[in-house]
Amino acid sequence: TEVQGSDSLTLGEDYTATAVFDDAGAGDNKTSTVTVTLKNGNYTLASDTYQLTGLTITKANAAVTAAPTAVAELTYNGQAQALVTAGTATGGTMVYSLEQNGEYAESIPTGTNAGSYTVYYYVKGDVNHNDTTPVSMTVSIAQKAATVAVQLAPSNRIYVGDKLPDVELVY
Repeated sequence: TEVQGSDSLTLGEDYTATAVFDDAGAGDNKTSTVTVTLKNGNYTLASDTYQLTGLTITKANAAVTAAPTAVAELTYNGQAQALVTAGTATGGTMVYSLEQNGEYAESIPTGTNAGSYTVYYYVKGDVNHNDTTPVSMTVSIAQKAATVAVQLAPSNRIYVGDKLPDVELVY
């Protein structure tokens, strides 16, 4: 029987409907199969499945679940040192760079020389997620304190007016 006059059916009360996309990935021109099951015994359906076409699944936003943190108390040691601890993300992969508009990579950026570094990071979204906006933090590598000790052997004593001996600094 067809719905007549002012009759109407209420979703959940008189029928249920489930939709399944043929391909759940984000994109345009998607097709979905809708299955309708009547709960109201006063009506019948010509078909219980319907195809909807031309649908769009929009990308969700990726998210930082734990932001990377600056490594504390770095001091120059002549070696490359990790500047941050890794962050975590959902919907993509955390990537890093030492240049805002430079090349980003999954590897943690490092610094060798004493000074200040700006580390940029964002979540590079997967096929179903948008990228996040880059964020930056400043990380410092402190100068190493130099200790200089000059030891002169008794044979190398100097007297007023003598030229000072050459000294090699080793750190």
